[in-house]
Amino acid sequence: MINIAVCEDDVFLGGQIETMLYRQAEAAGVVIETEVLTSAEQCLKYIREEGMVDLLLLDIELGKMNGIELAAIIRNELHNDYMQIVYVSSKQSYAMELFESRPLHFLVKPLDEEKLAKVFRKAVKLIDNSEETFCYKKGYTYKKVFLSEIIYFEANNREVIMHTVSGTDTFYGTLKSIYPELQKHGFFFCHKSFLVHYDKVKIFETTQLIMHNEDVISISQGQRKAVKELQLEREMRYL
Repeated sequence: MINIAVCEDDVFLGGQIETMLYRQAEAAGVVIETEVLTSAEQCLKYIREEGMVDLLLLDIELGKMNGIELAAIIRNELHNDYMQIVYVSSKQSYAMELFESRPLHFLVKPLDEEKLAKVFRKAVKLIDNSEETFCYKKGYTYKKVFLSEIIYFEANNREVIMHTVSGTDTFYGTLKSIYPELQKHGFFFCHKSFLVHYDKVKIFETTQLIMHNEDVISISQGQRKAVKELQLEREMRYL
């Protein structure tokens, strides 16, 4: 599933772009979900509150806030470097100010579907080839972090503390709710309060784990057998 937002103040054109996207997605065998928004403010609210956007087709000439300003907020305030942004404009006079937001492409109105198709295929390829990420909601912002950067998760009442190579972040949730998504990526329970990334364990001991960041995590009595079996299973793969 690729989530796409179209930010276009011309409702008719927004609908046309959406139709083109579904046509190209069907041709490429890709499942997409789209949302058409008519202002930068509405688009920003959607990104913050409703969901993670993989691809944004962004009109530059909007209302009070233009597309370039919105892109700057996405990159600099929301710290979202994963979203692929494609500018759409009837003008071709923009220069360096566009590149500050690291867009994927620039399309000129009226849109040529063949050119849109090429950009769409490029975006799909980049999204599909991007490193696996973990998505979570913090306040009104949806955030992503590379799975390779996560060391372990820690339960703290109704919150989850995520320990990464660059520090910690906290969000509302439970370890049980995120475990199904993470299990296939090498995360395991060593204790009801700790969900650990196997590749980030530095030393396995009988009663504890020493992580790459030197944190020491206890292995509960009830999990010791399962942890030992997991360790043996993983080591057997390399024999």
